[in-house]
Amino acid sequence: MEPMLDARVARLERSLRRARWGALACLLLAVAAWAGTRAVEAQALKVHRGAVEPRPRTEFGQIEAGYAQMAQVMGEWEAKGWETFEIVPIQAANLGVGGPMRVAIVFRRPAK
Repeated sequence: MEPMLDARVARLERSLRRARWGALACLLLAVAAWAGTRAVEAQALKVHRGAVEPRPRTEFGQIEAGYAQMAQVMGEWEAKGWETFEIVPIQAANLGVGGPMRVAIVFRRPAK
């Protein structure tokens, strides 16, 4: 080969080698930065908390009622100290036959 061509090839090989090392260094820096932020997040979550107070005990009650009687049933139970917690439809209204909608009403109150 020509000496001029050899020198040019050698320069290209050196620059390619430098580019590979630079890319490897950038990759290592990115991995180190990513791992460093993950470690900081994990440490931030390890906060010592005081004694955790247990939740107050709760008792639940359930009754099935027709949709039209919901207000009456809820009023009766709330007069006894219960709180309406959830209303779940259990049977859809059948308009063709005339069947009313049925619901399950879940009540709760602090346990005694």
